[in-house]
This record gives sequence, structure tokens and C-alpha cells, in this order.
Amino acid sequence: MEATWFLEFSLDHPLDMLLELSKTGNLSEYYVSWEDGGIGLWADYTGLFNADVSLTEAMDELSLLNLYLLGEKSEVPRGRVKDDLFRRALAGDKFEMFLEEHPVVGLGSYDPMIDLHIVKEGEKLYILSLDWYGSHQEVFCEVNLDDWLETTSKLSLMVLRDFEKMLKTLKRFAVVNAQEVICKLKKDVMKVLDYYPVDVDSLPPAYAPWDVEEVCKVASKFLKLGNPEMAAEVLRTLKNENHFRWAVWRIPGDVKELERLYEFIPVKVLRTRLAYLHALEGRVDDALKFAEDDRDLHAICLALVNTSK
Repeated sequence: MEATWFLEFSLDHPLDMLLELSKTGNLSEYYVSWEDGGIGLWADYTGLFNADVSLTEAMDELSLLNLYLLGEKSEVPRGRVKDDLFRRALAGDKFEMFLEEHPVVGLGSYDPMIDLHIVKEGEKLYILSLDWYGSHQEVFCEVNLDDWLETTSKLSLMVLRDFEKMLKTLKRFAVVNAQEVICKLKKDVMKVLDYYPVDVDSLPPAYAPWDVEEVCKVASKFLKLGNPEMAAEVLRTLKNENHFRWAVWRIPGDVKELERLYEFIPVKVLRTRLAYLHALEGRVDDALKFAEDDRDLHAICLALVNTSK
């Protein structure tokens, strides 16, 4: 399994709030919402979950779920799946399990319809990812319990470390709930780590979101100057694979500039971005060239080409 995440926070936000505070002088109304972000969960290149979320709620739900999966008492939300021909075909002979009560989590998603339905059988988890934007985006997947616990425990810990990396700056900007949020996150994370330890020293370095943003800006300047090799070197200073991928996905640049960057960073995330960009501009051959043998990406590109006409 693989997990991705990001924190949706720019330093412009607290600066704007401080400017407003200087005008009103009303500290009681000064509050910065800084819990927004995104989470993605993947198993064998199958997207189980990918949504904008409240990260504190997501970590809380993950801790409750993982404690339940570890056999501890936990108030994890539960539910049943209604009988449905499409979902029955999707899950095959495992569908009957989902008709019984089982854990159902939305992981803090701002879309209240998105849910992960999870059934544990021995050392296996069977997952139905339902109520996305149409049945074509619903998936069924089998995951090893240990793989799930390792991936999601590391995810929780890395999100916490990124938040801690932000703390000093947030306090400087008088973000009044910063310490409170981090304490809550730490409490949720430590609940699971007590039962499923993670080697903290083995994890990649943490980054505040504005650190990643600054790397993107510097790399983009080199792209604009016609030096994609130096832009690639700047991006590689991010030693956390998650943040590196995020920076590559977000770096400003037109298609031609990004194609030159791809010569020096031939990574899947940039190939996917180039396929999307070509498809959105109606260049089907170029889009499919970057999609290569990725069937899902191939189908998405064809759909984007058709909708862009």
C-alpha cells in the first residue's frame, strides 16, 4: 500500500488575517482554519481513497479504525451496504460480508457521501470504496492487515510531524489553536503507536507546506529561464518522496516547459500531469504517448479529450 497527503496552507492566509486583526483589534474573532488538506490511499495502483479532508478528523477516524482492527475497544462508526447488483458484482463472493454491520469511515472527507467500507477476515481486509462521483469510480480491493496498519500508521505520524514543523511559525502568526490541534493529533497517533510501533528514525524528513511551496517557486524560475536541469536539482532537494511528488505536480509551467523537465525527472506523477494537460488541450496522440500502458490513465485521457471539445 501507499499513502499520500498534503496540507493546504499558505503563509498568505495568516498574513491576511493579521491585517484584518490590525484593523479591528478584535482578538476573539481571530482564527485561522489550518486543518485542511488531502489524503490518498492506494493498493496495487488502485485508488481506495483520494479526497480533500479535515486532517484532524481524518487522523481521529484512522486511529479509531486501527485500534478496532488491532482488537481493541473502539467507537468506530459502523454500517451496512444495501444490496446492489453493481456492488455485488464488484465484490464477488465477498459481498455478503458487507451486508452485515462493519466499520465505515469517511476519513474526514468534506464530501459526506464518500465512505470506505472495511471488513476484516483473519489477516485480510476487504474494502469497498463507495459513493464517489458515480459507480465507475467505486472499487473493491483486498489488502493485508499488516500492510494497512503499517501504511496508515506511518501516514498519521508523518502528518503529525509536518504539523509540528509548522508550529513555531503558526505561533508567530498568533494562530490561537495551533498547540491545541497538534496535541489532539498527537493523542490520536500515539493511541495506535502504543499497539503498532513505527520506527520514527526510518521516516523521511518533515516539511511545512510553505517549504514545499518555496521549492516550487525556485524551480519554476529555472524553468522559465530555460534551465530544466537546474529546476530538477532544486526539486530533488525535497528528501520526502510524498512532498517531492506534490511539488512536481504543483510546479508552475506550460506543457513545453514541463516536457523538458520530464527529460530530467521521468517520474510517473509528471508523466500523468503531462498526459492530463495534453488531453485537456485536445491533443489525443500526445496525451496517449504519456499515458503509455497505464490503462486507467489511458481511459481518463480519452474522456478528457472528449469533454474538452
